[in-house]
Amino acid sequence: MTTTRRLRCTLGTLATAATLLTASTLAPSLASADTDPPISSAAPGIDAFYTPPSPLPPGNPGDLIRAEETTVSLLPGLMLLGVNAWRIMYRSTDAQDQPIAVTGTLLVPQTPWLFGHRPLVDYTVGSHGSGQQCTPSIQFHQGLQFETAIITTYLAQNWAIVIPDYQRLPVHTYANSKTTGQVTLDAARAATKIPGSGITAQNPLAITGYSQGGHAAAAAAERHPSYAPELNLKGVAAGGVPADLRAVANAVDGGFLFGVVPMAVASLKAAYPDLSLDAFKDTGKAAFADVAKQCIPEIATMFAMHNFTELTVGGKTFDELLAERPDYAELVDAQTIGRLTPSVPVLTYGGLFDPWVPIEVTLGLHDAWCAQGANVSFELYPIAEHFGGLGQGIPQVLSWLAARFAGLPAQSDC
Repeated sequence: MTTTRRLRCTLGTLATAATLLTASTLAPSLASADTDPPISSAAPGIDAFYTPPSPLPPGNPGDLIRAEETTVSLLPGLMLLGVNAWRIMYRSTDAQDQPIAVTGTLLVPQTPWLFGHRPLVDYTVGSHGSGQQCTPSIQFHQGLQFETAIITTYLAQNWAIVIPDYQRLPVHTYANSKTTGQVTLDAARAATKIPGSGITAQNPLAITGYSQGGHAAAAAAERHPSYAPELNLKGVAAGGVPADLRAVANAVDGGFLFGVVPMAVASLKAAYPDLSLDAFKDTGKAAFADVAKQCIPEIATMFAMHNFTELTVGGKTFDELLAERPDYAELVDAQTIGRLTPSVPVLTYGGLFDPWVPIEVTLGLHDAWCAQGANVSFELYPIAEHFGGLGQGIPQVLSWLAARFAGLPAQSDC
C-alpha cells in the first residue's frame, strides 16, 4: 500500500473539517440580473496605474500593457534592499475568454546569477480580500503585504519572483479556477517582456502558492498544457488546495471564515454578469456588495459565525440550493480542480489538523491527478494546522523547487 493510500485510510474521518478561506463558493443562476445591485471592488484614491486603458491595446495574453519601476517595503518605511522591482499591467483572459488587464509585481535580485538562466518563481498569494485597496502590489509598495517575509525566502535563493494580483476589476475573481489559472500563467509570460529585468522565455519557471495561492497554483498547473504550453515550466508546488468547492463551501458555513462565502458569490457574479442573484435575500445581496469593497480582516470580522441560510430565500442550505438548482450546481462544479492533467511534476501538501482546509480535499486532488497519470506527490505535516502547514512547507517547497530547477527527476508517489 502506498503512503497516500495509507493516509486516505487514516484521514477518512476528516472529510467534514472546516475549510480554506480562499475557496468556498456558490453560484448565481442563469436568469436575468436586471434587478441585482451593482457589485464593484473599485476603491477611491487608487493610483492611476491600476486603471486599465479603454479599450485595451491589441495583443495576446501575457503581453505587457505597462510597466514601471517601484519599491517594495517589508514594513511601512522599511524598504526591501537588494532587489529591482517593477509593477506591471498585462493582458490576460477571463472566464468567458474575453481580454482583461491584470496587474502584478516582478522582483529580481541584484546579485548576479552566475550559471545559466536565473530561475523565475510565479508566487501566488493567499486570500487578501476583494477591495481594490487589498491589491498585493499596492501593499508591497506600502509595506503592508503580510506575505513579503515568505517571498524573501525565495529571493534569498537568488531567484526572481513574479506575483500576480489576480483579476481585481470589476471584482476580484476569488473562486473562479479558470480565470485564476490563466492570469497566473500570463504573469509568467509578462515577466519575460520587461526591459532591463534579465528575464526571458529561456528562464526556468516554477509556480507555488498556499491557501488561495494553492488554488491558483494548482489551477495554473492543469491549464498550462492547453493555455500556455510554451512556458519553460519545471514544476508546481501547491499547498492547502481547495479543489472541491462543494466540500469547502459546506465546511466554512457557520464558522469564523464564513465571510468568504459572500466574497466568492460576488466574484462569480462578476465573472458571469448576466447571472441573477434571485435565490438570495436582500440581506445576501447587500453582503455581496459589501465584501466586494473589503479586505479579508474586515470580511472575516463582519461575517464570523454566520450561516449560509441567512443569505438565501427560504433559508436554504448550500446543499439544498444546489439540489434545487442544477444551474448553480453546474457552475460550482465547473470550478473543480483535478479534471485536467498537469504535464509537469506537482507537489501537493497540507497540515493534518488544518481547521480550514480539510486534508482530504488536498489529498483528493493528488489522487485525481494520479488517476490521470500525472507526476504528483503529497506531503503531510502531521502536527500542523493551516498556518503550520504553510510554515512547515516552506523548506520542503524550496528544496523541491531547487531540484526541479537543477533538472533532477521528481519522484511520484502515486
